[in-house]
This record gives sequence, C-alpha cells and structure tokens, in this order.
Amino acid sequence: MAAAPVKLRAKFNLKCYTFEGIDAIRDSLLEAKLKTSDDKFELLFQLIAPPEYMVEMVTLDKKSGTERLEKAMAIV
Repeated sequence: MAAAPVKLRAKFNLKCYTFEGIDAIRDSLLEAKLKTSDDKFELLFQLIAPPEYMVEMVTLDKKSGTERLEKAMAIV
C-alpha cells in the first residue's frame, strides 16, 4: 500500500524593524525556500496578514518533511 500525501503547515510571526524591513523579510523567505525546497519537498510561504505568515508543504514522508520545515524556520 502506498503512503498517502501529508500536508504540513506552520504559522509564524515575522517582524523586522529596520529601514529595509520588507526587503529583509522577503529575502529571508526566499533564502529559506531556495535552501530547503527540491522536487520531493516544495515549500510554499504565504502572507496571512502582517506580521503573520504561513509555510506549508505536501509530502509523502512526514518525518523528513517536518525536518525540512524546521530547517526552513531556522533560516528565516
């Protein structure tokens, strides 16, 4: 029997009080996506309402997916 896809999701608050705040937030999210996404694990970051963001992925491997999500959050 094949494993069913699992959707992993995390909500988080992200604030930056520097002059370049918007650019810094965008750059950190892009960096996290580039360093943790591949063909098997594709992260999707979404703005809910400032300062609340969400990251999610659909994967067949829950353990590895959770590790990727944690790694992305550490980069952000």
